[in-house]
Amino acid sequence: MWQYFSVKTDSGYSIRLDDFGLANYTGLLSTLLIIVLLATSNDYSLAKLKAPTWKNIQRLSYLMFIFAIIHVVYYRIVMTNLDLIYYFYIPVLAVVFIFQGAGLFVKIRQNE
Repeated sequence: MWQYFSVKTDSGYSIRLDDFGLANYTGLLSTLLIIVLLATSNDYSLAKLKAPTWKNIQRLSYLMFIFAIIHVVYYRIVMTNLDLIYYFYIPVLAVVFIFQGAGLFVKIRQNE
């Protein structure tokens, strides 16, 4: 499994920076963020961390989402099947951005 993240060279092993390696690294980062979010998504963590700190940690979900998108795109490029990106992932991404934009719009209107 470690070969997903490194590649053998003449002088040993180095970090894998091709599309496959980048897909794996972004997937790993997304997974680590999911673990942090799951570990802190409870009332105990909210009480211990206090609301502002807890909310900042929960905002990592946006970063996790970005890493997940990059992960999917790189894997689709590696698999040379761009149809799934065009017909599934981009429409799903558009729907998410629309709902995020609507939420931001509502939040701004409430603060006026």
